[in-house]
Amino acid sequence: MIGTDIGSIFYTNFSSNSTIKIISAHRNCFINSISCDNNDTQVLSCGDDGTVRCWTQDTLDQKYQIIKLGQVKCDEVLLNQSENICSVIYDSSFLRIYNIDSLKSLGKIKIPENDISHMSFILNNQAILVATQQDKLYVMDVQNWDPLNILYTEINNTFLPKNHFYKSIDSRNINLNKSIAAFTFSDGTCCVITIEKNSGKIDTSILDTFNMFEYHISKSDDTFVGEMYKNLKNLRVRIPYLFTHLLDQLYFPSKIF
Repeated sequence: MIGTDIGSIFYTNFSSNSTIKIISAHRNCFINSISCDNNDTQVLSCGDDGTVRCWTQDTLDQKYQIIKLGQVKCDEVLLNQSENICSVIYDSSFLRIYNIDSLKSLGKIKIPENDISHMSFILNNQAILVATQQDKLYVMDVQNWDPLNILYTEINNTFLPKNHFYKSIDSRNINLNKSIAAFTFSDGTCCVITIEKNSGKIDTSILDTFNMFEYHISKSDDTFVGEMYKNLKNLRVRIPYLFTHLLDQLYFPSKIF
């Protein structure tokens, strides 16, 4: 599923090398995020028009839309199917949690003096991992969904690069109290860590770290290609990055999610 800067969503089948336009979603604006459920029944999208929209995957009809007056941009939407809720980042400022059956707002999460860039559900979908533009990571441990009640903990992230935008977060649950999370950054760095809940405390450890730009530079025999990756490594830009299956390929090669 690919969102465009003119509000359309495309479906790409890599096995057949075909791309099909399936939804004219948001009108003349960037689609910033797409989230699908595990049963292939619905697609959630959000964009610069400030709306979250839900589409059926079989008929591609719009089921509903969420509009928050006065909030002009939705940066990211994430579906938590086990709790039947979705989490939305508005204007890089705060999260809002919605019940997708009643379309009721369950609560708002704001981190003082931080701008939120990305999020992911962890710990059996009972916590939210949040990355900020101030190079910080937080775990929002959900005590109750309705009304929303959380405990949040800042993660010691000395192993992550500083002053580079988070481009994506992906995660997988190991058990009720342990998850693996992977991050990509604007300088090409990729980090994989474990996050574990022990007696109410959050422990983290690093599993792997590498730089994709440096990897391509070392593997390239073309001087111009190598120079291009060197220049990209020095850029500090905020661009979406497709990172959905990295954890599966690296740590769960025989498991299907």
